[in-house]
Formats: sequence, C-alpha cells, structure tokens
Amino acid sequence: MLDRTRAFRDDFDPFSLDLPVQVLERYQCIPAGSWASKLPFIELVAVAIHRIAVLIYKQGSFHMETGLPVEENRLCFAPTGPGRHYHPTPFCLYAYADLEQYPEGVADVTGYWAENCIFGGVVVFSRGESGIEGGMCIDSDEFDF
Repeated sequence: MLDRTRAFRDDFDPFSLDLPVQVLERYQCIPAGSWASKLPFIELVAVAIHRIAVLIYKQGSFHMETGLPVEENRLCFAPTGPGRHYHPTPFCLYAYADLEQYPEGVADVTGYWAENCIFGGVVVFSRGESGIEGGMCIDSDEFDF
C-alpha cells in the first residue's frame, strides 16, 4: 500500500482535480489575506481534498487487495432498529451515504469521509440568495468517524 501511495504522490497532477471555476473565481476575486478571503480559501481546500479522495478511490480501492469477499469487505451498521445496511466502501459517513445523489457515486462518498477526517466534518456553506458565502459549518457525526 505504501508503494501505491508513493506512486500516487509522484504521478499527481493538480490539474486532474478539475476544480470548479466558480470555486476558483470566488477565491481569486477577494484580496489575499483579507478576512473575506478566509471562507473561499476553506472552500477551495475542502473541494481539493474531496476531489483527491475521489481520484484515489477511482484508482482502485486499497482495501480490495485483502482478498475478502465483497460482502465482508463492506462497512456495516444499523443506525436504527434491527437489520444490516451495507455500503460499498468502509470510507463512509452515514449522513452522506446516499450515493445515488452524487455525480461520482461511491467516489463522492469517500470524498465526504476524507473531509470529515481532515476538517472534523463535512464543510457546508450557506450561500443565501446572492450565491455568495454567508457562512459555513462543519457537519460532523462523531459516531461515523
């Protein structure tokens, strides 16, 4: 696994992150070092971390090399009531596990998990009617971490 991590680092192309233009513009349009630049910077970093996790997941799951059957290699939990609920990756937060709603599916689920690990939760922005950041919060579920 260490060899794969080093290979990813050595071959990493920042342009492969395909950061949304709106995210880059929000950061670039604010004077550097100003108080107003803090939220766009946090957004830029959060999106980059999310995209890196998506890229890593798409390269092939590290945990699949264990040779375990797929069913045994999934995260399983029952947040309410009896029964089991399986997810296609152990890198998952319950509140962000509905992979059908994400463009990258399971890969986006791992992106939210990575945000949670680094920021202590998923970074969520309040944009308001103007579309400009009015604030942000960290959406964390300590039981999923």
